[in-house]
This record gives sequence, C-alpha cells and structure tokens, in this order.
Amino acid sequence: MQIPSLEIKGYRNFKNLYLPSLGHINLIVGRNNIGKSSLLEALWIYAKRASLSTLNQILEQREEYVRRRVIMSDRDRVEENEDRNQWQTALESLFYGRGKISESDFKEANFSIKAGNSSKSPTLRVSLSLSESITSGQNSLFNIDNIENEIRPYLRVYFQNEVIFEQSVQNRRPSNLPLISPQLALYVPTGSFSSSEMQKLWNSVALQSSEDIVLESLRILSPDVQRLNYLVGTDLMRGYPIIKLKNSNTPVPLKSLGEGMTRLLGVVLALVNAKEGLLLIDEIDTGLHYSVQDDIWRLIFETAQKLNVQVFATTHSKDTINSFQRVANQHDSEGMLLSLRARQKDGMIVAVPYSEDELAIATESDIEVR
Repeated sequence: MQIPSLEIKGYRNFKNLYLPSLGHINLIVGRNNIGKSSLLEALWIYAKRASLSTLNQILEQREEYVRRRVIMSDRDRVEENEDRNQWQTALESLFYGRGKISESDFKEANFSIKAGNSSKSPTLRVSLSLSESITSGQNSLFNIDNIENEIRPYLRVYFQNEVIFEQSVQNRRPSNLPLISPQLALYVPTGSFSSSEMQKLWNSVALQSSEDIVLESLRILSPDVQRLNYLVGTDLMRGYPIIKLKNSNTPVPLKSLGEGMTRLLGVVLALVNAKEGLLLIDEIDTGLHYSVQDDIWRLIFETAQKLNVQVFATTHSKDTINSFQRVANQHDSEGMLLSLRARQKDGMIVAVPYSEDELAIATESDIEVR
C-alpha cells in the first residue's frame, strides 16, 4: 500500500514532523544531522510494525548498540548486565530528547508514526515506560515472603491502540501477543548490503523477468555486461558477484569494475524485490557519477511504476536533485522533493514539499532547496 502522507511525533529529533503529501518517488534533502536518515528509519519501523529485529538493525547501523555474546555464568553476570544496560540506553536514543529512563522524573517516552490524513488512519506507537513486575527473591515455592514488586522498564508497541508486542528491557523475553503482518519494505543503507544479503536478493530474481532489469541497470555503468552470477566458495554465505563481459571468455568480479557497480546492484536488487512495498535508500548517489544519474533515475521511475513500489531516497547532492527533477518532469505526478529544515523561531524540524512543477521552477531559477 502507498503511504499518502506521514506524521511522526517524538522519534529521534522529530518533535512533530508532518508530510501532508507524498509522491510515488520521493527525494529527501537537507543539511547534515537534520533527520533525513531518521525519516527513512521511521518509515521502516512503521512498515515492519516496530519488530525487535528492525529496531536492533537501526541501532546497530548507527553503532548505538553492538550485540555481544553473553555466557550465562556467575562470573559473567556483570557483563550480561552491562549488555542489558547498553541496550536500554540505545533504545532511549530512538525517542525525542533522548530522555533517560534512570532519571527520577521519567514516566514514559513515546513516539508515533501515522500514515494518512484521516482520524482513522493506521497509527503505530512505540512506548518505553516503567512498569511493575512481580518478582521473587529466591527460587522457592515455600518462601512467599520474598515475593515483591519490582519497577522495570518495558518496551511496548501499539498498532491502532492495540498492544502487538511487549518486551522487558531487563529480561528481554517477549510475551506472546497477536501477530500483525508487516508491510514489505527494504532499506538500503549508505554502505549498501552485505555480500550474503545481496546474494539472497539475487537468488530471488535469478532466471526471472526481473533479472533483465538488473542486467539493464548494470549496463548503465558498463555497456559490455552480459550476465551476472554468484560464485560460491566453501562458505555458502560468502558468495560474491561475478559478471560476464562481451568479448571476454573469463568472468570477472563485479567489484573489479568499481564500487559504483556494487552500489547500483544493491539499489536495483532491492527495487525489484520490493514489489508492492516500500524501498528506502540512504544517500542514493553514493559512488555514482552525476553523468549516469538521469539513466538511473529513469530506471527507478519506470520500474517502481511497473512493480508498484513507493520509493524514498536521501541525498546531499545538487547534481542528484537536478537529475531527479529532469526525470520526474517526464513522469506526471510521480515525483516529490521533501526539504527538511530547522525552523528559525524554535529549531523544530519541518518539511517543505516541492511538487514536480515547483521543483522545476526552483532548479531553473537556481533556488537552493537543500
């Protein structure tokens, strides 16, 4: 399902960010640390219904949390507690103001993400709060005097006001709650995917019609590309892409043609695997020369329309904005530029939307939209 509009309250540095309208292909711009990546994260969290694995991936990508293997023994319990405390601190970074749960005046931190303008539009809310938990000081059925109430931090996820997930920050054991099916969404980070993730994406489209789209995209950078495959070694999860070039009998590693090829492969593999869902791309122009960006944007616009994929991408590059505008102008009412800015009077981050026509005027007049 396409997201027509978005409201984000209390997530990271967004006190209340409202995007009144969204396009089929959306380019997000703004200065450093304004929240471009945070906007992609919020969309990912919404689509994945704030699953624990998604939250952990977000925290790990920013190196706010690093999972460690904890051995359960008496001598290692200090390390285990440190790991739990690190996870709790990392979770707090997802909420506006990064309020510390250890502070005496802390009650509850929330962020919410709403898709649509209607009062009945689906809303996801994530809460970090202190709750009472009945615990026992000793493992004995007869020592009832040691039963006491302990205040513990809990992570709870609500969808349409119904709790769909609950997690104690201390014991990290989720309760059994009704499953809410997530929406398909693929997130392409700045550094692209790992080799194993890329291989899985390729395996899902190999020998299908989508394979032709992937090969067509690689020919934007290297017209001699004929075929693509993965060379698998002894470790099945460490395969790497090789390509067959025209007039060459020996395949070569994709990386030998430059990092741009790897970046483009990751973006397009995510695009063809995101059918009927969302594609989120951080720093889309990474490793890609400005001279090829019109062809890449054209491929994205046409493929996203064909597969019904709503795309959100970020950039700092004026060349990328100009290229986006040129291609969007050829596709009626599909492109939207969203400029994130800090409001002068209070520093609150707001979004200034530019339709295709408005963006065309801005670029032709050399008006700064970043």
